[in-house]
Amino acid sequence: SRDDINPEDVVVLEWQFLPLLMRSGRDQINLVMKSQLARNPMFFNTIMEVLYDQDSKSKLSSIQLENHFRFFSACDEVLNSINTLPGQNTDFSIDKEIFRTWLDIVRQDAIDKNRVEKVDIRIGRMLGNFSLENHVSSGIVYEYIEEIKSKALSDGFFSGIVSTGKTTWRAIEAGGKIEWRKRDETLAKARSLRTTYPYVA
Repeated sequence: SRDDINPEDVVVLEWQFLPLLMRSGRDQINLVMKSQLARNPMFFNTIMEVLYDQDSKSKLSSIQLENHFRFFSACDEVLNSINTLPGQNTDFSIDKEIFRTWLDIVRQDAIDKNRVEKVDIRIGRMLGNFSLENHVSSGIVYEYIEEIKSKALSDGFFSGIVSTGKTTWRAIEAGGKIEWRKRDETLAKARSLRTTYPYVA
């Protein structure tokens, strides 16, 4: 938390030694790169290349190559743990211009490199981790999903909602008041969105 250290310099170090930082028992380490991902769309695209571009192996350091499976797994874990959206403020409101600019840059790069469906799933998961719970700026998120109309993004959005515990799935006989209540809340939310955001609902 020192003011004299550039966060981008810290991210460079984290990136080089990510497999070591994410060793067993340290999965929940508070990496600076998690917050920087929401600020720097090109860094997000770099991780997309590592995960989905075979040629990206040539860009990895010797440490990363020696631990390539752990490195890819660590990248996946970092993406899944993003809890801040582009343009998000401390009160959970979102700067719409920053939000849309970040997403447009990421998606255009994905389109150019023919991996937009894979990236849309990742974006959707990130949005699903945020929007229903922190409803202050949900409209901005819903508007973007409605405008893009990407099935992959929509699928990722639903996956993000489920994986963060906002919705849970169990066999009917397993039951449980909490699960039924969450189901009813989710259905009610979907119904309320049908008129304004039918694609999201």
